[in-house]
Amino acid sequence: MNGVKFINEFIRAFIENYPRFRVSRWVYGDKYLAIENENYGLGFAHVDSVVKMVWRDPDNILDRLDEVDPNDLTYLIQHPNPAYKYVGHAYINSIVNSRDLVELDIGDPLDKIPSNGGTAIVVGFIAPIVRKLKELRYRVYAIEASLDTIPGDIRYRDEIYPWWSYEDLVIDADILVLSGSTISNNTIGYLLDKARHVPMKMILGPSTTLLIKLFKKYRVRFLGSSISLDNDKVFKIVKEGYGYHTLKNMGLIKSITIDLSHL
Repeated sequence: MNGVKFINEFIRAFIENYPRFRVSRWVYGDKYLAIENENYGLGFAHVDSVVKMVWRDPDNILDRLDEVDPNDLTYLIQHPNPAYKYVGHAYINSIVNSRDLVELDIGDPLDKIPSNGGTAIVVGFIAPIVRKLKELRYRVYAIEASLDTIPGDIRYRDEIYPWWSYEDLVIDADILVLSGSTISNNTIGYLLDKARHVPMKMILGPSTTLLIKLFKKYRVRFLGSSISLDNDKVFKIVKEGYGYHTLKNMGLIKSITIDLSHL
């Protein structure tokens, strides 16, 4: 399974099961792109702040998302321009990640895993998850594409490895934690393919798309994402350049986790 195949399945799962709405408003911040559709659903995509500056907006899309056909917005997640991939991802999330899913929330997924230790791989250095897994006596290996963004003392203390170490490290993994941003950067197909043997897989973060049937097919156990509780205030905070922790601390989003094994 490669990235292209997975994203094709991802798009098909969305198109065949969800309606499309036009975009009503959007904001491209330093940490997240937030899109609200005309049905008032709001979706996030985690962004690299450098991407928009480097790749820019050659097709003049980012200033007129409300004019773009919803079907075209959907397929932007396949676009070679990563700034447009973010748009496609956030747009799909604005429809899939509805407030109706809050009733399926089971709380912190790390409270549901065995506490007898083992080996855990975390793709992307997510400090709270690494810390919690260590408390549960897991040997944790974090995979980070941008090692230069992690201070040296943390890098060595928490065993943070470069991207190319993934295949070697995942061989002995008992738990795999992926961030939702692996969807828009098109690495999720590769990551799941090399982790078919891992008994417990989870995809977490505000960018995670809660496509239950699709991820259940790939034997993902937990899907975790975030639902907006106040779109107006979320837009203000994202525009100011703040991210997940600020939104969470201000009570503007609800983090939810779905246990796919129960569905």
